[in-house]
Order: sequence, then C-alpha cells, then structure tokens
Amino acid sequence: MFQNRQSCYIRMMREVANRLSMNIIVRVITSVLQDADNDSYDRVVIVYAVLGGLSVFVSFCLVGLSYATVDLGHLQWTRKQRLARVEILVARRERFMTSARSRNKKLSMGLFVACMMLVAGSWAAYFWGVATGNNN
Repeated sequence: MFQNRQSCYIRMMREVANRLSMNIIVRVITSVLQDADNDSYDRVVIVYAVLGGLSVFVSFCLVGLSYATVDLGHLQWTRKQRLARVEILVARRERFMTSARSRNKKLSMGLFVACMMLVAGSWAAYFWGVATGNNN
C-alpha cells in the first residue's frame, strides 16, 4: 500500500515539474518574441498556434496507438475490461520486467535524463529572463 502511494506521489511530482518547466520555457520565449516585435502579439500567436497543433497531433497519435497496442489500450479500458483481461496485463508486465528489462532500463534512464535536462533548461531560461528583464 505504501509503495503505491509513494509511486503516485513521484508521478505527481514529475508531472508538476514537466508542466512548470514547459510553462517557464514557453513564457520566456514568447516574451522575447513579443519584445523583439515591438510588443506585438503576431509572433506569439504563431507560437501558441503551433503548440496547439502539436498537442492535437500527439492526442490523435495516442488515441490511434491505444487501439493498436495493448500497452496504451489498457488505459482506455473500463475496470471490468481490465479485470476480464488481467492475463494479458500480467503477461505484458512480465515481459516488461524480464525479457525487455535491459532495453526498458536504458529507455527509462534516457527519459529521466531528458526530464532533468528539461528542468535545468527551464531554470536557465528563467534566470536568463530575470537577468535580461524578459521575465515579468
């Protein structure tokens, strides 16, 4: 029970760190673009339109992959479907922990390093914005 609660807190902290990091980076970039364009929102609107389009693209990709693979598909299942298909989930979990363990460990470490670089980049962007006055 305690282990599940602890992993839930870790996931929440990771989500908050990612959201705050991206928020800081986008805010500093858009403020620099706005200052360079004499306080016009023309370039800023383009940035947010591109970010919105990319979000829609990623959402469609995730929905498509959830129908194609069990690994993402089980996130869409109801509780009754998960209980009825527990053998599939157990087999995927065993595969994740045994046969593909070294690949998954490398992938997890790479994603962790990428997340830490994102956080460090957001700190650098924040302090750069403070130093140059672009972080109001």
